[in-house]
Amino acid sequence: MEAARRAGVHLGVSSAFRTHAEQVRLYALYRSGRGNKAARPGYSNHQMGLSVDLGNTGGDGRRNVRWLKQNAARFGFYNDVRGEPWHWTYKR
Repeated sequence: MEAARRAGVHLGVSSAFRTHAEQVRLYALYRSGRGNKAARPGYSNHQMGLSVDLGNTGGDGRRNVRWLKQNAARFGFYNDVRGEPWHWTYKR
């Protein structure tokens, strides 16, 4: 985040580590058609502390996404969910 800030890119975390109970709740919402895509409890990289959802990646935040695509891998992060430019997973 410091490298992004130095480049004039302001990233903010909207979701990171999730407890099992939180993943159960989000998965139930997803399965019922009332929530965003969510992994089955026990299979979420958020539960393992490896994934982060960033805010400010839509609209004016497209510059942020471009910066992430060009630089995040230097820090071990990859956008591993198609269609979710806010979702980044650490893979070192």
